[in-house]
Amino acid sequence: MKKLYILLCYFWVAVTYAQTQQGNENSPAFTEAESLAQAGNCEEAVTKYTEAIATQQDNVKAWVGKANCENKLGKNTEAINTLKSITAKKPEAMPAWQLMSKIYESEKNYSGSLTAHQGMMKGETVVAKKLKLYAGMVRLALLMNNITQAEGYLDQAKQLNANDKEVWYAEGEILRAKKDYMQAIGFYEKVIINLGKIAPADAAKYYYGLGDAYNKVGDVDNAVKSWQKARYGPYKKTVEAFLMRTNPEFYLKLGISYFQAGEYDEAFKQLQKATEIKNDFAQAYRYMGIIADKRDLTSEADLFFSRGIQFELDPDKKVEIEIAYLNMLMDNELFDKALKVAKNILLTKPGNPKVMLQKSQAEYNTGAFTAAIRTAQNALSDSTLSDPAKKAPYYFVIGMCNKILGDTNTALESFKNASFGSYKGAAQNEMELLQPEVY
Repeated sequence: MKKLYILLCYFWVAVTYAQTQQGNENSPAFTEAESLAQAGNCEEAVTKYTEAIATQQDNVKAWVGKANCENKLGKNTEAINTLKSITAKKPEAMPAWQLMSKIYESEKNYSGSLTAHQGMMKGETVVAKKLKLYAGMVRLALLMNNITQAEGYLDQAKQLNANDKEVWYAEGEILRAKKDYMQAIGFYEKVIINLGKIAPADAAKYYYGLGDAYNKVGDVDNAVKSWQKARYGPYKKTVEAFLMRTNPEFYLKLGISYFQAGEYDEAFKQLQKATEIKNDFAQAYRYMGIIADKRDLTSEADLFFSRGIQFELDPDKKVEIEIAYLNMLMDNELFDKALKVAKNILLTKPGNPKVMLQKSQAEYNTGAFTAAIRTAQNALSDSTLSDPAKKAPYYFVIGMCNKILGDTNTALESFKNASFGSYKGAAQNEMELLQPEVY
């Protein structure tokens, strides 16, 4: 009898070991399949997973691994069938339901994804996880435009715990679908306040909903702030596309790139987009003014520069626009306007020698000869004008003014001091006109 008992024990151990081995996920075929899948060789991996499943019918990882590879190969129908096979055998196989839901949703088969969520719900016992599933089911029902069904799932979730972030999130989603955006914002913000420590990717869905609600009520600034934190997972492309479309800096940089490449038409289009988003975007108007000037569209350039100056709040940046505007006005001989702009610049940047030169030239061309002489003389006191060639244009203006005022001696002395660099020829010509007997 004792021998029979021992034999029975050996038999029980052997059967148990065999069963354990049958479920062992580290069989050679399974191990090889995992390695092939990891290396991206999905075709061969599917074959090996199939071999592993033939001897390990309950190996969930093998079934899911096979379905995942089939999905990567674009064989979604086969992948779904593989997952259905294992969930029929083992309804508690959560990874299989999860992948099934993901594949269905990627195909916009929200009904199929919802069925997979229901499969997960049957095997889930943790309340927090069940609430997350309910929130997912609410979202899927809304994607099918079935608000009533979504509200049903929300009610079921509330029966478990009405004061959970997933329930608040689901409430926000339903309110957003009903276009009650202000109420939705309240629930989303309640979720975010109570998030605690959470991975950015896991928080993305809450920030996405909040951002969309803000955007719908026209609060673009808060929408952008929220969406900056939603740039993960399925929301990444949508959010980044919106952020680019709503970010005037993006179009400014794009416009400047085209401008620097000499592609003025395309640059202008991008800069216009920037001003459509932000109609007081001074720097965009600055470059639009420069482009219009290059096209000899003087009135348009005048308008764009004026807007840039009007909207720019940074004093240094405003001066940059004013200087570009001044250059355009001087080039187009619009001396009255140039004189006003030069005066404004010198209020912010007093003593700027280049601007003072342009001011004196504008004064000369508007008949303010005495003022032009005074401006040029004041500029010559600048320490950066030590080189005679740099002083030449200022002396030339003084010479021309004195010539008109009838002070020949001072004019001659001024033209003599202007006879350097690029002004040498013109200055000497003026001296010959004043004293032809000498020259």
